[in-house]
Order: sequence, then C-alpha cells, then structure tokens
Amino acid sequence: MKGYIDRVFSYGFAYRYDQGVQKGLLKGKSTVIINTHGKSHEEYNRVGMDKALELTSDHGIFIYSGLNVIRHFFLTGLIRHLVKKLSSGKIRSEISILKSQPFLNLSYKHHKDFNSLS
Repeated sequence: MKGYIDRVFSYGFAYRYDQGVQKGLLKGKSTVIINTHGKSHEEYNRVGMDKALELTSDHGIFIYSGLNVIRHFFLTGLIRHLVKKLSSGKIRSEISILKSQPFLNLSYKHHKDFNSLS
C-alpha cells in the first residue's frame, strides 16, 4: 500500500511547494479512510495504533494533500460488523453520508507516469 500512496500522492499531483511553503492540491475533495485490522479495535486502541494510523494517514497523507477526511473507519471482523449494523439500521445513515460526498477517485490513471508503474 505504501508504494501505491507514494506513486499516487506525488509532488505536482497531491502537493507542491510555493516559495518553500507546502500547498495541498486536492482541496475541495473529500475522502473516507478504511483500515482493516486483524486484532480488535480495543487492542489497537490500547497500544495507540489507532492514533498512529490517524496521524500518519489522516494528517500525514490526506490532510497534507488538502483533502477533507470525512471519516476514518477501523474495521475488525467485517462480516460481524456489517451484520450488526444492518440489524440495527445504523448502516443506512453511514451510507447516506457516503453518498452525499464528492469523493476523489484515486487510481494509477491520475499519475503522469502511469505506464511505468507495472
């Protein structure tokens, strides 16, 4: 994943420097971050891994590039999570939040050296 982020969130596409000052080039766009975990969220929270992920991905990549982070999902036990959300009706409100946002569709096609990324 790091290689993908390094290639897509590159200088000139995601950010640049104007007279030594960093400028995020993706302003006006929003994103949702989804992390999947093998351990429970409680275990990640206890050791501070959730805060580390928020710092490195939310701030160090997405906000730095000018994106508005709508929400950061930490998914553990995905099937169990979805069944619980569906049965409680809570997933509808989360889906409506997602549908109402102009998302940035990031893929290799956005990168100027697309053909060299194989």
